[in-house]
Amino acid sequence: MDSPNRFNFSAPIPRNDFHEQGIVETQAMMLSEQLQTSIGYYVSCDFLIGTQIIETRDGILAKVGTNFLTLYQPNLERYIVCDLYALKFITIYNSTSVPSLR
Repeated sequence: MDSPNRFNFSAPIPRNDFHEQGIVETQAMMLSEQLQTSIGYYVSCDFLIGTQIIETRDGILAKVGTNFLTLYQPNLERYIVCDLYALKFITIYNSTSVPSLR
């Protein structure tokens, strides 16, 4: 018996009238909505720059918009605004300050 939290990968993909850009914008909006619940927590973000370069930025998640996120780096006393579309991976720590392992 499948648990209610499992994804059903055999289900057909629903069709909609979005053009490709609309689909990307909708997916980014879902990500931003999910990240809204993690504001105030320390995160590590991996961004794809071009086709081969991965840049990592760490900080406290300060703000999330529809196409950007803002990190606060307390040890450098600065904010960084990041492009949500280039974000590939985000690690959310169960901490509101810089974790001791970093």
